[in-house]
This record gives sequence, structure tokens and C-alpha cells, in this order.
Amino acid sequence: MTSTEEGASALEAMRAAEAASIEAADSVRERLGAIQAEIEALRAEMERDRAQDEKDSAEDAQRARQGDLGPAAQTLQARIDREETTMAAGLSGADHHWSAVEMRRTFVTNVRQVIDELEDSDPEFAADYREVATLGAGQDIGEWSDVVDPAVGGPDRRDHPRGHDADDRGGRW
Repeated sequence: MTSTEEGASALEAMRAAEAASIEAADSVRERLGAIQAEIEALRAEMERDRAQDEKDSAEDAQRARQGDLGPAAQTLQARIDREETTMAAGLSGADHHWSAVEMRRTFVTNVRQVIDELEDSDPEFAADYREVATLGAGQDIGEWSDVVDPAVGGPDRRDHPRGHDADDRGGRW
């Protein structure tokens, strides 16, 4: 092979490599475009969900203010409105006021009911849930008794509508 032929062959190989490189870059750009479109769709969905969550939270807060959700919710919401606590503190256990304790109990009861219904209607869910559910010392499956940190003691009942000595649900705190 002459040097001219070698040069032509090398040039042809370079052009083929360049074409393959351009094709690969186009493919990557196309895939990136699809990924970016998917990301934007997910962001839009998250924004819609966030807006709906805010609307639902505002409606729940208004129902609580009006007393539609009971005295504990009304008292807790008034405390939230006065910036004495937050819903996160109320639900997490950081707030030990009677209203927060009762709201946690209601929340736990409602969640437990949903889990029970799912377990009854969906054996696969039941098996998966039982596999990952963790129990505290002395708890039975499905029992949530850690509504209040035992180290802290019972709730602050000073302004409970039934009085300081109110013993809600048999005193099981």
C-alpha cells in the first residue's frame, strides 16, 4: 500500500469515526432531552401535589379552628396560630400539651385503621407490612402505644376542657 493509499484509508477511518461520534452525540442529546422532559413533568406533578397539600392543610386548619374536628384539634390549632407550637411538633411527640397528645392518638388510630383495612383487602400488603413493621418492647402486632415518650410522662392537662385530672381513655398515656 502506498503512502497515498494509507492516507486515504486513514482519512476514511477518521470520517467514519467522526460520523459514529456525531451519531452517538445525537443519541445522547435525544436521551437527555427525554430525561429533562420527564424531570420537568415530575416537577410539575410535585408542584401540583404541593399546592393540593397546602390547600388541604389550610382547609383542615380552618375546620379545626371552627371546632369541626373536636376540642383537641381546636386547641392545638389555636396554639399553632399563636405560634406556641407547630403541627410537626404536635405529631412528632415534641409537644406534650394535652391537645397534641390527643391529636397524636387520633392520628395513630386513623393510620392504624387504614393499615388494618389494607391488610384485610391486600394480602401482599399485609405480608410486606408485617415484614417491615417494628415493635417496641411489650407491643403486640398492630399496637402503637408510644404516643407519649414514657420518660416525659403524661400530657400537660392544665387547660384540658375536662380539667387537670381528666383521665382520657383509662389513663393509658
